[in-house]
Amino acid sequence: MPPPKVLSVAEKPSIAKSLAQVFGGARRRQSHDTYSCFWDLPRVPIRLDGQRVEVPMTITSVRGHIQALDFEPEYKTWSSCSPGALFLEAQVRKFVPQDMAGLLANLEEGARQATVLMLWLDCDREGENIAFEVIEICRKANRHLRVVRARFSAVTPTDVFQAVNNLVEPDARQSAAVDARQEIDLRLGAAFTRFQTLSLQNRFEGLVDHLVSYGPCQFPCLGFVAERQAKIDAFIPEDFWRVEMKRQVPGRPPQTVDFNWKRGRIYDRTMAIILLERCLRGGEGVVIDVRGGQKTKRRPVPLQTIKLQQLASRYLRLSADRTMDEAEKLYQKGILSYPRTETEVFNRSIDLNGLVQMQTESNDWGAYAANLLNADPNNPTANAFQWPREDSSRNDEAHPPIHPVRFAHAGDFENNEQRLLYELVARHFLACCSRDAIGVDSCVEVEMGGYPMPEADSEDECDEGGEAMGAAGAHAVRPRRRTWTDKEEEEKRDAGQWVDGELFEARGLQVLQRNWLDVYRYERWSGRQLPTMRVGDRFVPDELRLSAGRTAPPLPLSEEQLLGLMERHGIGTDATMADHIKKVQERNYVVKDGGLRFRPRPLGVALLEGYKAMGVNGMGMPNLRAAMERDCNEVAAGRMQKEDMVRRCAEQMKQIFDIAAQHVHLLSAAVGRRLGGLGLDDHSDDDYDNGDDEGDGGGGGGGEWPSNG
Repeated sequence: MPPPKVLSVAEKPSIAKSLAQVFGGARRRQSHDTYSCFWDLPRVPIRLDGQRVEVPMTITSVRGHIQALDFEPEYKTWSSCSPGALFLEAQVRKFVPQDMAGLLANLEEGARQATVLMLWLDCDREGENIAFEVIEICRKANRHLRVVRARFSAVTPTDVFQAVNNLVEPDARQSAAVDARQEIDLRLGAAFTRFQTLSLQNRFEGLVDHLVSYGPCQFPCLGFVAERQAKIDAFIPEDFWRVEMKRQVPGRPPQTVDFNWKRGRIYDRTMAIILLERCLRGGEGVVIDVRGGQKTKRRPVPLQTIKLQQLASRYLRLSADRTMDEAEKLYQKGILSYPRTETEVFNRSIDLNGLVQMQTESNDWGAYAANLLNADPNNPTANAFQWPREDSSRNDEAHPPIHPVRFAHAGDFENNEQRLLYELVARHFLACCSRDAIGVDSCVEVEMGGYPMPEADSEDECDEGGEAMGAAGAHAVRPRRRTWTDKEEEEKRDAGQWVDGELFEARGLQVLQRNWLDVYRYERWSGRQLPTMRVGDRFVPDELRLSAGRTAPPLPLSEEQLLGLMERHGIGTDATMADHIKKVQERNYVVKDGGLRFRPRPLGVALLEGYKAMGVNGMGMPNLRAAMERDCNEVAAGRMQKEDMVRRCAEQMKQIFDIAAQHVHLLSAAVGRRLGGLGLDDHSDDDYDNGDDEGDGGGGGGGEWPSNG
């Protein structure tokens, strides 16, 4: 029996080319598509049905999704139906767009000549969905085609040959979850986009021929930004005061110790002066507690997608979408592992020592990597290789954490952003394989202003105290000395005749072993070592003063913070969050300022205000989308059918749409307040009055919508 002939399909032309290079001996052949080609290999060793065989293989690729999802023609044009009909009544279909015709011909030709279809799509849900698009096309051309799935995380010889020796079945449930999300996004996005656009287009400044789009992930993203801006706008600054204390400790050189008031700050100036005067009345500070011990700064956990985007934003000032674009290119070159992963734990089967060894070639961190491998692991003070942390529960069981799979030289990078991103990933990986940083911290607590209660006939002492208090004012004052012996204080405390003073503390840090911090140049851990102080020590502060300040509003959201909120509330996936942030900017709902912080635009605020006035405040909240994502997870786990998930979500959102359609004038009014009108009459409720029991009839600002009744 002749060996099976294999058609391998990758997700991108660059991956197909890299696979051909790994297998070796490939001959390039032109195809029906401008960007994708065929790579013919005479013999490739694989394991099939438990047997190791050498098979002829042809490799080609798609370019992401080869099929598109849209409504059937009778619902596709805006004048064909009311927006409300798109939730449940409209039929959808998947099809191959015209610009994918060449790829379609490639798959059909390859399938007719093959007996086995081997899928090399990205190993995530989206890749699984593309895999089933490829399966559908290829099996139409050859219904006897056998299908197998290669699972890999990097285009390296190790990963590729491990994949062909451990072929699996594609996962239909993961694909169904993507189908469900796509259909929900299409129905909701199209219905609300048509509703908003037909209600507002050409009626307000800035909306002439402007599409007013809606996205189930875009609106919660906008909502996070608008919520922070609302807090900023509503913020009322308050004056506050704090007591500051300094002590000059003799030495070579002398050291100034800053003590922090344990009350932090208070918002009553009179009370602040009274408390300062209490400190001044005591004259001396007494050390009441000295504590400290070993302190550890833990190495970072291995890198997952959202964390990569956050770190790139914080340290490299790269946007999330740019980060993913460049990381994807480095992955396609076989430099980084797959950059879309939720995993923070390395599988014990991965040769991390070998990956560290590759980094010894670097002129910048190569010596550090060599020291990791050469240090004595039994020496507790040596920064020897350690297996990365395994205390995270995040593991998608599809891809390892993001890490370098080979050392990259200067010529491997297309731009400086790629170089900086690779350096961040490499340094983070080495930090994960290092020992925690170790230091010694110390804390000294001081009581200031404790004093005995004045006797009833102790008028002079009261006068003396009054003079001291009057001299203090609200300015820096050197305290007048007035002391009590420890025995006197103890007796007064026991008798309940002692007034407790104000508490201050000073903290110090001495770093003993920097370890991972030596390679992770983005992070600092430092402090000042405190001079020796003992419990019972007394001293007169060199400075004791009242300082004033004013509270400030919170800053607008940074991209790092926005990504964190989206991740926490389940808005989008690690593969899509960056795109949602990009789209709300393109839609003119949000703008990123010069400080790389997000502010809502007037149109974005107006839409949220309009829906809130209608009584559907949840449009800008994360709850709705988070529930959809949870249902998608249920579909992926096989606990819910795709059709049930789509119907349930569409019914819920249809109820919200019906409320909005009945009160569209409130949306127009909100937009008018923010943008200003063009002199046209606002819509009335009658424009969207339900024409039938479904509530889908009515007219709109762009012309009449036919009734579906």
